[in-house]
Amino acid sequence: MNNKSKKKERNDSADSANNRAEVKRMCITEFNKQKFLYDCRREAEEERERAERAEAKARDAEAEAKNAKAEAAEARKNAEEEKITFIRNLMKNAHMSAEDAMKNIGINPHDFQKYADMLLNIN
Repeated sequence: MNNKSKKKERNDSADSANNRAEVKRMCITEFNKQKFLYDCRREAEEERERAERAEAKARDAEAEAKNAKAEAAEARKNAEEEKITFIRNLMKNAHMSAEDAMKNIGINPHDFQKYADMLLNIN
């Protein structure tokens, strides 16, 4: 083999190695792009799921607050009805006036009219 053909063979070999290296770089670059896109999609999906869980918790908290409000209103209504029953019993059994009965069970004087109206079924 002469020098020219040896030189050409070395150049061809170097070109081939350079081409293989370039193909490897291209493959790695493409793989990195694909991995980056996959990671972005996965992170977006995880963020969406976190947001959905937070929204569900907020809805649950709202429902619990609404239920608690309703329960508190029901408890107030029951307490008022119980006081009316006590007033009526004192009026009947102890022969007290409505005002004396209300004083006896500790109703605030500012609320006397409200309970007097309730006794008469005036709301």
